[in-house]
Amino acid sequence: MDAEPSQSAFQELAARPNIEAVISEHAEIEREIQRRLVTEVGLPDSWETTDEESENWCTGEYEDLDAVTIHMPNWANFDHPIPEADWPRALEIFTEVMGKYGFDMPKAVVDRPNDHLVSAHHDNGAEFSFGTKKATSLSSVTGCHLTERAHPKTANGS
Repeated sequence: MDAEPSQSAFQELAARPNIEAVISEHAEIEREIQRRLVTEVGLPDSWETTDEESENWCTGEYEDLDAVTIHMPNWANFDHPIPEADWPRALEIFTEVMGKYGFDMPKAVVDRPNDHLVSAHHDNGAEFSFGTKKATSLSSVTGCHLTERAHPKTANGS
């Protein structure tokens, strides 16, 4: 009986890109948001990572598969919060980029003057968070994806 749910879970993940492709896409999304905030909102181009990428094995129905979730490095633009007057444009940029990559409309986690945090989710479990207070921050976590070696489209060089 266990084989059927595991096969179903594998087929679900096999329909998604492998984790290496997703990591590249998340990095591309981050760069696009950062560039646009610099050029369209006037944020200094001084982004720094605050931690390393980390990998976790998937749990639940995916725990027996060669599948992982990646917490991408968090990005911060230290000492450069987005001014309150510019927050609507910054949020518009984030919303546009998220929509382009299939994420839902961002939802406010914190929404106070000079203190904002929003998150956008994808139906594959991925999440991007974007906020500003004392600094401007951007972070993401992938959904669960097969490793390159386990993905049927990339395993064995095919």
